Amino acid sequence: MKKIIALLSCIMIMIFCVGLTGCGESEGQYSDSKYVGKWTATQVEINGETNPIGDYLDSEFSITLHADGSASIVNKGESNVGVWEPTNDGFSIDAGTNEFIEDGETVVLEFDGLKFIFEQ
Repeated sequence: MKKIIALLSCIMIMIFCVGLTGCGESEGQYSDSKYVGKWTATQVEINGETNPIGDYLDSEFSITLHADGSASIVNKGESNVGVWEPTNDGFSIDAGTNEFIEDGETVVLEFDGLKFIFEQ
């Protein structure tokens, strides 16, 4: 349990170590993207076993992608910001630091042997 919480904290730090910066593009550059909106972690896979995220976290772990290319994350009651962009397989936050891979109706973030499954 402590390892999961520590890993989530590391993910948050990695995702947002590059602060939100102005990129000079129009505000709605991704307004047509299917990824725009709120993505909430609903499951976590550890050693091939998938369980509800609530078994490991007491609070919400979510990412909101905005049409202007900004992103916000909420984890353990803390909010941070970053920059996102679509990729061939899903989307990335902060210049590819974290890749979210589309898997049907979900996106998956793999980190340190864990898979976090997000639903919109």
